[in-house]
Amino acid sequence: MASNFFQQQDRARANSFWLILLFIVGVVGIVATTTSLAYAALEMSGSPPNAAPDLQTKVSVLVSVAAGTLAVILLGTLFKTVSLRAGGGTGVAESLGGRRIVPSTADAEEKRILNVVEEMAIASGTPVPPVFLLNEEQAINAFAAGYSPQDAVIGVTRGAIHQLNREQLQGVIAHEFSHILNGDMRLGIRVIGIIHGIILLNLLGRFLMRIFLHSGSARRSSSNKNSGGILLAVIVVSVALILIGAIGSMIGNLIKAALSRQREYLADASAVQFTRNPEGLSGALKRIGGLLAGSRMKHPRAAEASHLYFACGVQGGFASLFSSHPPLEKRIRAIEPSWDGRYPQSEGSASSARARSMQAAPTAAVAAFAESPVLRPDQVEFAVDHVGNPKLHHQRYARQLLDQIPTELAKMLREPFSVRAVLFAMLIDRQNEIAIAQFRALEDAALDKGGIELTRSIYPQVLELSPLLRLPMVDLGIASLRSLTAPQFEVFDRALEALIRADQKLTVFEWGLSQIIRRHVRPEFGATPPPKVHIYGLQRLGPEVSILLSTVSHVGNASSDSKRAFASGAQHLADCPLEWLPAEECSLAKLEQALNRLLEVSFKQRGRIIDAATRIVCDDGRVQPREAELLRGIADMLQAPVPPVLPGQPLA
Repeated sequence: MASNFFQQQDRARANSFWLILLFIVGVVGIVATTTSLAYAALEMSGSPPNAAPDLQTKVSVLVSVAAGTLAVILLGTLFKTVSLRAGGGTGVAESLGGRRIVPSTADAEEKRILNVVEEMAIASGTPVPPVFLLNEEQAINAFAAGYSPQDAVIGVTRGAIHQLNREQLQGVIAHEFSHILNGDMRLGIRVIGIIHGIILLNLLGRFLMRIFLHSGSARRSSSNKNSGGILLAVIVVSVALILIGAIGSMIGNLIKAALSRQREYLADASAVQFTRNPEGLSGALKRIGGLLAGSRMKHPRAAEASHLYFACGVQGGFASLFSSHPPLEKRIRAIEPSWDGRYPQSEGSASSARARSMQAAPTAAVAAFAESPVLRPDQVEFAVDHVGNPKLHHQRYARQLLDQIPTELAKMLREPFSVRAVLFAMLIDRQNEIAIAQFRALEDAALDKGGIELTRSIYPQVLELSPLLRLPMVDLGIASLRSLTAPQFEVFDRALEALIRADQKLTVFEWGLSQIIRRHVRPEFGATPPPKVHIYGLQRLGPEVSILLSTVSHVGNASSDSKRAFASGAQHLADCPLEWLPAEECSLAKLEQALNRLLEVSFKQRGRIIDAATRIVCDDGRVQPREAELLRGIADMLQAPVPPVLPGQPLA
């Protein structure tokens, strides 16, 4: 079982506890400092002793100062957290000046980075995330942001795509995918919200100082005798807030360092394991070290997201003691112990021979792919062990899968208008009478005439594609769907549901596609609250797990064999009271209800469920495409990305 991935997910959630604890410590420190300064000011406020404020007044003032400081911090944190929740990864990217790269871009460099991201996404079993280009001409940097793989985005600077070759870009993007798969993004966004409240006093102090500097000359020329006292008060308050805010900034950087440094080492190690090419990642880090600009970004809001970046994106100095990233030298030596300590000075972005070789002749996996869509059980079983932990052969296979998609269809999948037609065509039935009813359903759903005609024209070509291409094509089209406007998506979603209902049956692929759209596209057009994990055992979830495992047992087995297959998986969940259910008591609708309940279970237990389902799939010695699709759909709904299975090639 892929315990690594599930342990990382639970560990990422556990880190939220430490984030809250550090936040509380920081708040207490700031409130105490503010109150101490207020107390000192009160002590000095009167010259003769009898002019000093009485004890009751002092207590009242100090309580007000403490309460006011606490309110500013908490309200600042709440406001930022709510705004980030609404914007998700897209909001973070746009706040840093990012521009979404349209999948159909004609720019060669933008195409190059999109192709790398597509490979990594298909290889890891996740839909292709939107890519945002940051207009940082010199800095080499990147980030992943979002609350989950469902709303993840990748950001990359223009300097990175200018100055890194394909091999180095693969290392950087693999590093960012590690953050996506290891659950780091959610924690990263929470850090932004929490730290905003801590540094808000500093921002207020700077704001007041700017007001003073802007209006100082006018006030100095004023005849108002009280203006001098007001100006002095503004200066004192501004300086005090800036100093207190500086403490908050230091605490914020300490929080970033405490939670992020080790995650960067882990992401580096995962990237090397993914690409099996340490020179790519270390080469990117060396390029950063050899440039004057390095990874430092110029955007005014770059500092607030510094812990999300591939490399440190803000100025060094004293703050580097609390940097969220380990020093470049240590990261490089962890990857390449024999490094001589020298950074390259030459420019260039040509792909290396190694990177080009990855697109050479088809591998044995692709040859087998062309011969038969039936998979061996050991391939699926081993693939589940790679949940959240894809390998080089997955990356190579993903590239070959993408090459198997006809050029015209691949182009259509990268364009928001035509991607709808491709997905609709994949749902049209082979039987003419059913196909006619489905096209009529598209018309009734108010789909535009152009979309219907395009679907009709490509339907015969899509019909001839291998079933193993269906999920990769869906994954490839997700980024384009997320580029639709809200009204366009509403029409698409309505037409998709009408098309699925039109044939009066729900296939595994139809169910899987609707769930992928629900999980990965719909949140782009409306806030979707994340599931609350509060169940840490399976003892009381017998009905839900029974529905799931029984459904899996019926999809790939004859009725006489499904009970035996069910038992092969159930024996690995001895702590869960399970009952095999006949086919008439199982449905994909009931499966969806069960999965929604199982989303409340810890990741460790989700891993055990996926492992049991995999053993059922493998029980009869044959794995049909619909079984692989169902397994992928179940894992996807449980937020566990399964890399593609490789037919004809053992995953050793």
